Amino acid sequence: MPGALLTVPGSGTIQRHRPRPRLEPKGDDEMIQPADLVECKLYADEQDVWRDAVRALTWLRPECRREVAVLRYSNGEVSLGKAAHLAGLCLEEMKDLLRQRGIKLRLGPRTLAELEREVDVLREGIRGVSG
Repeated sequence: MPGALLTVPGSGTIQRHRPRPRLEPKGDDEMIQPADLVECKLYADEQDVWRDAVRALTWLRPECRREVAVLRYSNGEVSLGKAAHLAGLCLEEMKDLLRQRGIKLRLGPRTLAELEREVDVLREGIRGVSG
């Protein structure tokens, strides 16, 4: 049987360690496709697979969340508070990140619609904490 012999600490016994199988696919034909997961009834549709995949990716690579937050903030799509939430940073950390990137801070809502969006974000946050 191939593999290295290992001593189990504290027991004095020797066990054979088997190398783990290679996890990376060799080519596209070995990749698990979104349709495969839907067919296995693990997801309702491919959009759910992609949503979950992006969520997992941004959890594993927090810099992705930060970059999207900076982009959305600099494009005026989100408020400072929402950008901080997206980035997974506190407000002060988000301000520092934007300053480091040379992005001018927009403090306070510029329109009634922006104010209403910020109030909605606050309400969602409060519900998330209390519920």
